[in-house]
Amino acid sequence: MKLLHVTLRTHQSRIDCLADRLLYDAQGSRLFLVSLLGSDSAVRAILSGLSGHSYLEAKVDGAWVSLYPDVRGGKSIRARLAESSGRNGSRLRGAAGRSARTLTHGAWICNKALVAASGPLGQEAVTMPACEEPEICLIDPTPQRFLALLSSRFVAPALPEWTDWIVARLKEDGHLSDLDAVGTSGCLLRATESEIDELICQGVRSGALKF
Repeated sequence: MKLLHVTLRTHQSRIDCLADRLLYDAQGSRLFLVSLLGSDSAVRAILSGLSGHSYLEAKVDGAWVSLYPDVRGGKSIRARLAESSGRNGSRLRGAAGRSARTLTHGAWICNKALVAASGPLGQEAVTMPACEEPEICLIDPTPQRFLALLSSRFVAPALPEWTDWIVARLKEDGHLSDLDAVGTSGCLLRATESEIDELICQGVRSGALKF
């Protein structure tokens, strides 16, 4: 597991922590997901700061990248505390600079992200954002999750065997782009329901998509 050094910048201070997952758009300096590991005080402070007006700096491949939360007030999740080893405790420090004696795992996820969940009979479903967004962020995309997205968000009559063709065409047309990531993967979809429908109609008319 690769750990990144991350720092939350505020007007008055900085808070250091480690991250095991990071999903972002480097070109636009937009943060979509960060999974944190550190002292409880540091994780709490960073999650709180990301819901406010602070930004995150992450050291990726030896270079620092400044990332701003894509949507203010995104979802925050914290896991239960776990005792740290002496070695980890010396590496992780709390907001006050003291060595961490306990570790907290937390995550910040932007509001426009789709979260996969296990449905009846083990079928995978997609939990939609609470608000309508012109963009949709899909975390750890798989063909099954993308098909669930088309069925639930766009009500598109797509068959499983069409997924690879639809994804390829969306990328060619600039509607779908891969995000920068560490420890995870993700993509950003910018398309309306009419654009998705027209794309599928083109595929059927051309014979690329068959029933």
